[in-house]
Amino acid sequence: MLDVSERAKDIQYSSRTRAITNLLANRQKHALFIKTLLAQVPADQRKTDPLFRLAEEAAHGCSIKVAHLIYKKKPYEGHHKDYEFSIDAMEDCGLEDIGASFALRD
Repeated sequence: MLDVSERAKDIQYSSRTRAITNLLANRQKHALFIKTLLAQVPADQRKTDPLFRLAEEAAHGCSIKVAHLIYKKKPYEGHHKDYEFSIDAMEDCGLEDIGASFALRD
C-alpha cells in the first residue's frame, strides 16, 4: 500500500504541474494574440476606449520560460517524500543537479 500511496502522489503532483504549465502557456498565447490585434487599432482609439485599455492590460504580460526538470528518485525515498524536510533531506535535494541543468541552458 505504501508503494500505491507513493505512486498516487507522483501522479497527483505531475498532473498539477502539467496543468499549471499549460495554463501559463495558454495565457501567453492569448496575450500575444490580443497584442497582435491591438496593433491593428489606431493609437488614439486604444487610448480613449475603456475596452481597448483593458485589452492592453491583458496583453501586457511578461514572457515566461519553463525549465522541465526530471526528478530521479533516491533509493531511500518513500511515501513521505512530500513532507520530509529534515536537514539531511534538504542537503540532498538535488541542488547540484539543478545547477548543472541551468549551466546547460541556451
